[in-house]
Amino acid sequence: MNILLSTILEKVGYYLLFIIKLIIYSSIFAVPFVFITKLLTKRYNLYIKKKTFIVSVFLTTLPIVYILLLLIYFVPAVIYNFGDYFLLMVLQTVVVNIFKLFFSAIIFTFLLIIIVFVTTGIYENLKKKYLKKKRKKKMGAKEYNLLLWFSITITAIILFIIYLLFPIILSLLVYLIYF
Repeated sequence: MNILLSTILEKVGYYLLFIIKLIIYSSIFAVPFVFITKLLTKRYNLYIKKKTFIVSVFLTTLPIVYILLLLIYFVPAVIYNFGDYFLLMVLQTVVVNIFKLFFSAIIFTFLLIIIVFVTTGIYENLKKKYLKKKRKKKMGAKEYNLLLWFSITITAIILFIIYLLFPIILSLLVYLIYF
C-alpha cells in the first residue's frame, strides 16, 4: 500500500514540477517577444491605417521572418565556406535558395499569423477583464506591458504543449528551411 501511494505521489510530484517548469520557462521565453512586439508596433500601426489586420500583420512579420531564415540558412554556409566549388554553381545555389527561402518565409509568416491571432485574443480577453475589474477606460504602459507579457506567456505554454503532443512539427519546420 505504501509503495503504491509513494509511486502515485512521486508521479504527481513529477507532473507538478513539469507544470512549474513549463510556466517558468514560458515566462522567460516571452520576455524577448514583448520587446519585439513593442518594436514592431510602430510599423504595424503604419499598415493598419490602410490595410486590414491580417495584411498588416503579414506585412510586418514577413520581412523579419525572411531575414531570419536567410541568416539561419546562409550563416553556416559562410562560416564553413563553400569549398572548392565553381562560382557559377555557388551563385546558382544561392539564387535558388533565396527564392525557396522566400516561399518558406511566407509559410512561416502564415504560421506566425495564427500565433498572433491566439495571442491577440488572449490579450484582448485579459484587457477586457482587467478594465472591467479596475473600472477604467484606459490602461497605463505598465499594465499594457504586463498583460502583453502574460498573454505571450500563455501562448508560449500552448505552443510548448502542442510541441510536446506533436514533436514532428519541429522536424517539419527544419525540413522546410533546409530542403
